[in-house]
Amino acid sequence: MEPEIRLLDTTLRDGEQAVGVVFTRWEKEQIAALLAEIGIPAIEAGFPALGPGEKECIKAVVAANLRVKGEDRPLEINGFARAKEEDVRDAAECGVHGVIISISTSDIHIERKFRRSRAWVLERVEEAADEAKSYGLPFTVSAEDASRTDLSFLVKYYRLAERLGAKMVCYCDSLGVDDPFTTYQRIKLIGREISLPIEVHMHNDFGMATANVLAGIRAGVSSVAASIGGLGERTGNSPLEEVV
Repeated sequence: MEPEIRLLDTTLRDGEQAVGVVFTRWEKEQIAALLAEIGIPAIEAGFPALGPGEKECIKAVVAANLRVKGEDRPLEINGFARAKEEDVRDAAECGVHGVIISISTSDIHIERKFRRSRAWVLERVEEAADEAKSYGLPFTVSAEDASRTDLSFLVKYYRLAERLGAKMVCYCDSLGVDDPFTTYQRIKLIGREISLPIEVHMHNDFGMATANVLAGIRAGVSSVAASIGGLGERTGNSPLEEVV
């Protein structure tokens, strides 16, 4: 029997990072309700640190108390946070059920974007995870630009997440540069090194998002991020309707 794959819809967060896309509060509530209606078990409701308006939208989605059709459980609502204590606090204040803590792990991002070190990245994640735990908030640790991250460091990063008590780790092909063969190999190797469930979040810059998701599933991932119509930053994400 094939294992059940969890679906995380990211339309309300990554989808809104597409050029020209701005959802109203009503639209966010309606999209979340429709996702629950078609049986999607989990969503990213937004990025609370963006400001008061975003937080109010997320609070409204949480307050709707949506339930997943066909299942006796509430829709799991997550907030996105950079690996910053204040971002995690913003998410907790919205009443979300979980937080996705994210930071770049590739050397090119660490050195060029942050002008920091690998050790600094690990410290930031630990601080953010401790903040989440202080609120009793379940958290996923995500590796931005995982596809261009040195594998030994990526495994070290995910092992830290495991020690910190993360419920899951996320492998992000942030620039859409992976192919199905590489995705399979990397996820398979990571899966041998950690015991946490793995999620994949694939971008579509080279038209490979859905193929990479399928390769990730074959390699043993437990969760897949997708968005309605593939809506997302640049060329978007794996389309929910293709993945399903």
